[in-house]
Amino acid sequence: MRGDITSDSSVYLGERVKVLGKLVVEGDLEVGEGVVIDPEKVESRGWIEIKNPIPLIIYIFIYLMELLRRGEEGEVERIIQELVVDEETFLIQGKFLFLPRGGRISSQRLTSPGDVVIGPEAKIVGSVVSGGSVVVNEAAEVFGSIRAEEDVILRKNTVVHGEVEARGEVLIDSAARIQGDVAGRLIRATQDTIVGGKLRAEEGVELIPAESKEIEEKLRRFEIGLDLKEAFLEGEG
Repeated sequence: MRGDITSDSSVYLGERVKVLGKLVVEGDLEVGEGVVIDPEKVESRGWIEIKNPIPLIIYIFIYLMELLRRGEEGEVERIIQELVVDEETFLIQGKFLFLPRGGRISSQRLTSPGDVVIGPEAKIVGSVVSGGSVVVNEAAEVFGSIRAEEDVILRKNTVVHGEVEARGEVLIDSAARIQGDVAGRLIRATQDTIVGGKLRAEEGVELIPAESKEIEEKLRRFEIGLDLKEAFLEGEG
């Protein structure tokens, strides 16, 4: 971007964007990985958040997991003791990311061999690729595309800054916004859905009412499927 940018609200600069001019933001400014911009040319009235694709705590976690894999429990215990300062408790939040075996996270993509569930109001920077189904819960935002081998379910007020592609069904709830194309075997969407690209569906596109029972039934069946998978895995253990 060679010219100046002025915004009356918040601004998000995606990965590796180059801004050569002046940036004036009335709201918050969120800067992705690898963004090139002159700090002296930035004016923001709100918060400025610079995304770090892999925080330090993630490096620590990966290192500890590798030590455990090698059977070095003593070294893991020593490191944790050093992380505990002044006998304070080393807490792990109730909100966390669980990545199954075979899953991968990079600065551009989250890949899972199975289902992916994105929590309410979560923000995912990068594309999501699933070997199963993908559920994006209320008011969550994905700064990338979504691709699933099975179904994709987008709940109320979700935003996808990319394409949505599924080999199965794409089910879109009230006031969801997709900036790119939507493709699936069957697409079901409410009338207030906003799609910036094209709709492609082998079995057609159906308009469903808001608060549709079909959406809740689909979610119920999805959750039952997760429960069955968890029970199967526990039985194997």
